[in-house]
Amino acid sequence: MIQNEPPKELFAPDGAENVVRLEIRLCLDAAGNVWSLHLIPPEDERRLLTWPGGGTRQVGHALLTEALRRETFNTALALMSAERPGFVDEWRVVDDAGKKALEDEIALLAHGVVSTTARKMAPDTAKEILTMLSGQARKTPVTTSEDEPQV
Repeated sequence: MIQNEPPKELFAPDGAENVVRLEIRLCLDAAGNVWSLHLIPPEDERRLLTWPGGGTRQVGHALLTEALRRETFNTALALMSAERPGFVDEWRVVDDAGKKALEDEIALLAHGVVSTTARKMAPDTAKEILTMLSGQARKTPVTTSEDEPQV
């Protein structure tokens, strides 16, 4: 049983004050590379800007959670189709300690994939983000007093 139930608003029609929508777009190019971006509808972006820090941490956390959830799903499917087709049936019938051991097994496998992928992708994503931010940065320093230029 899941101990952390999501709020009902998450499943409510658009417009709940504490819910924003993100659209994820994926593109598979001719070389087999996956490209992605996320978009926030303007009305949801306005709502998001009222959240602490403009919602940047919340969006990052939500996207990371969904990525981990998806990778765990893929890991479980791969394990079930290749090595242990009865994995879920086994999880259904074992006691709580057995369930925990099987959950830990899937979690460790998913963690390995995510960690390896993050290690490979981090340098390029850092470059991408710094390039984006440098294009948005102020070109001239802002001076708050004659002695203290602020960039």
